[in-house]
Amino acid sequence: MTIPVTRPVLGDSELAAIASVLDSGYLVQGSRVAEFERIVAEHVGLQHAVAVSSCTSALRVALLALGIGSGHRVIVAPYSWVATANVIELCGATPVFVDIDPSTFNMDAALLRSRLDSLSRAGEIGSVRAVMPVHTFGNTAGVDDIVMVADEFSIPVIEDAACAVGATVEGRPAGSLGTIGCFSFHPRKIITTGEGGMLVTDDDDLAGFARTFRNHGQRVGVARPDVHEHRRRAAAHALAARHVHAAPFTAQRGARGRQPGAERAGVDHVVLRGRAFLMRMIENRRLDTTTASRNVHRSGRTRTATPRWSNSPIGSAHRRTPSGSTATRLTK
Repeated sequence: MTIPVTRPVLGDSELAAIASVLDSGYLVQGSRVAEFERIVAEHVGLQHAVAVSSCTSALRVALLALGIGSGHRVIVAPYSWVATANVIELCGATPVFVDIDPSTFNMDAALLRSRLDSLSRAGEIGSVRAVMPVHTFGNTAGVDDIVMVADEFSIPVIEDAACAVGATVEGRPAGSLGTIGCFSFHPRKIITTGEGGMLVTDDDDLAGFARTFRNHGQRVGVARPDVHEHRRRAAAHALAARHVHAAPFTAQRGARGRQPGAERAGVDHVVLRGRAFLMRMIENRRLDTTTASRNVHRSGRTRTATPRWSNSPIGSAHRRTPSGSTATRLTK
């Protein structure tokens, strides 16, 4: 038997919740989805929570709600799951990578300030329409500083809080620090609805756009929908509204999220040669492995458009090791 990377905690109450939705015959955007949205909004202390099909959808809707498209730039960390940069390109915008702090694995606020200052001096700051920090592994360390820097330049912040449900920064929940927060309820996350995502905000107009966009542009009281895409949630997925036993986990996450990543892990960072070899070694011990966060700036379309930083923790991972394998940075 192989020990899986993750295993959702599901029991009789979850099965009963799913059965009740199926019995109701209301399988899309039903009362359970609305209830889940209300609970998430209350948890983060914001006015609006809009359920969608995934965190990737939430991030894309957030970008579109801010009017981001061709000719615009969005600043993002190079170490994340590829969806963080993919959604920027899907909107026609350009991802601009600002490196991470190796002690937190989150975007470095000092490097963000330097990049924004540089763009301002070049007269190009107007093209930067959002900063999208990632709460890497649910760690919120430094994200409040990122928001402060972005605020100085009047740039909206979209929090990729996919892994950070329940995390806090000095008592403020992750997802509530910026203009928009986005959560994931994928089976690997601390709360799962099978699949799913959530966009949270205090802005009425942004929330209104999100609700309209997720449902083909259809709005309450308007018979003819606008041309938009379909990102709505199946009601059965919202069983988490009352039947996910998350309180003990989110309480622990909140405490941990206030600590720098390296301090929490008891290490700084390590460079490993040959990720594939390491994964095989772990799997030989009957432990499942998977590739999640990675060097996004070296993946797919973004690799050809990204400069090679020589003195940065992520940039240095480009260099070839003596054995020919690419160095990859990991934590415990």
